[in-house]
Amino acid sequence: MEKTHPFWTFSLALYARAGVEPACLALQESGADVNLLLLCCWLGDTGRQLDSSALERLRQAASPWQEEVLEPLRRARRAVKSGIAGMAPEWCAQLKHGILAAELDAEYAEQRFLAAQAAPLATPARPQQAVADNLRCYLGLLAIDAAVDGNAQVLRSACASGMAPPG
Repeated sequence: MEKTHPFWTFSLALYARAGVEPACLALQESGADVNLLLLCCWLGDTGRQLDSSALERLRQAASPWQEEVLEPLRRARRAVKSGIAGMAPEWCAQLKHGILAAELDAEYAEQRFLAAQAAPLATPARPQQAVADNLRCYLGLLAIDAAVDGNAQVLRSACASGMAPPG
């Protein structure tokens, strides 16, 4: 599956920035959907804002995909990464790569879905303010205070220089 959507391209670039991966994973451990975090950043970076009700709609829409597809793939990948008793390590490594490829395809599918669903819900806004507001609204749904959460600050800072052409 060729992954060329602007949201995916943005996400890869942002995720590669210093501190972003651990910040996203820490927020994931607190219940955040990393793709929704990245969507908040991408939309904000391209001057689009979502309110809390729009983000809640997106969260609810993505939840079945997260629970029924992504989380099982993630658990399977982690299980084979740790090794399975009686399985040759090279088999586990090979299987892990296959599961990772399926997981990335599933992440991409969710991103395409979220981008399409968010398009009619977003309103124009100043990019840096929109990033902060999008993250504040989304994390607020999870009872995480984006103003004091260091991981949210990492994401805001990573987007501070602007990253993506409008798209």
